[in-house]
Amino acid sequence: MNFRKAEIKDVEDVLEIISHAKDYMKENGLTQWSGEYPNREVILGDIEKKIGYVLIVDNLVRGYLVVDFVDDEIYRAIRGAWKTDSEYASIHRCAMHKTLRGKGYGSELFKFAENLAISKNISSVRVDTAPDNLTMKHLFEKNGYEYCGLVFIAGDKIAYEKVLK
Repeated sequence: MNFRKAEIKDVEDVLEIISHAKDYMKENGLTQWSGEYPNREVILGDIEKKIGYVLIVDNLVRGYLVVDFVDDEIYRAIRGAWKTDSEYASIHRCAMHKTLRGKGYGSELFKFAENLAISKNISSVRVDTAPDNLTMKHLFEKNGYEYCGLVFIAGDKIAYEKVLK
């Protein structure tokens, strides 16, 4: 298992992984990612900005996430309070191939993002998800992320932050 920056050659694999995530959400009655988002253009934008990363397992692309270090305007308008006021990394578009679901790889995505932040002397990581996405909420809490409040991204999203040691 290893991580690397996503490349153009990975787009179809990433879209398949996102399709698995969308199917999972639909099967579980979740409305997050129910439309066209995230789509090819979004993933290509991530790759162009060099913020998309893939998880490689057995030489296959099996996970995807964005780790961004830009101060996100949406996160400035939290209804609640962040744990820190300093620079942070944010995780977006986190998805796993259906064959790896429930095997601990989701936590590996978070550990990768946290280590990347630490390598850049960033002291915290922020994430958000739809209020009804119990799977992601569990993953956040399991990995030490603390609830901070609500942000608005096409509807209310619950926001979490983890202060890195």
